[in-house]
Amino acid sequence: MGLLLVYYITAFFEDHYASYYLIDHILKKVLPLDEAEYARKTAGMLWTDMIHPKTGKSETEMLEEENLALINILNSLGVKVYRPKEITVDFIKKNYGSDVLLNGFSQDFPRDNIAVIGNNLIELNLRTPLRKVDISGFKELLTDKCTKSNVRWFSMPHTELLAPPSPDTPLLEGGDVIVLGRTILVGNT
Repeated sequence: MGLLLVYYITAFFEDHYASYYLIDHILKKVLPLDEAEYARKTAGMLWTDMIHPKTGKSETEMLEEENLALINILNSLGVKVYRPKEITVDFIKKNYGSDVLLNGFSQDFPRDNIAVIGNNLIELNLRTPLRKVDISGFKELLTDKCTKSNVRWFSMPHTELLAPPSPDTPLLEGGDVIVLGRTILVGNT
C-alpha cells in the first residue's frame, strides 16, 4: 500500500525536486526502513524491472498472481471476468510515439477510465499525463461488448497527451462518479 501511495503522489508533481522531497518525507514516515529503501532504489523503474528482494519476483509478476487469485474467486462465484489488453512500451511507441513515454504509463486503476450509468458507458478524461493512454487497453474489449449490446458509448473530449491540462479543462475520473440508485454523485477531479 505504501508503494502505491508513493507512485500516486509522484504523478501530481511537475517539479522533480518537490516530488523527491515529498516522497523522501513520506518514505521516512509511512514505510518500514526496508520498504522505504526498496522504494528509493526502484523509483522511476517499470514494474517489470523491479525485482522484489524478498520474493525474487518482479512487481508485475506479484500483481498478476494477486489478479489471478481474485479472478479465480470471482469465477467460482459465477462472475465472468474480462481483462483489458496490457499496455507495453512497444505498444505506446507504435500507437503514440516515444515522446509519450516521457510521462510514464500506468494501468493501476482501471475504474478511473470509464463510468457506467445504466446502459451508458462514458469514457472519461483523466488528469495526469501518465494516465492518458490507459483507455487504450480497453478499446478492443469495449468495442466488442458495446457493439453486441444496447450499451451506448460516449467519450469526453480528451486533452493532449504531452500537455498538462489547463485549469478550465473538464476532467473526470471513475472515482469521481458514484451511482446511488437514481441519484448520481459527481465530484471534481
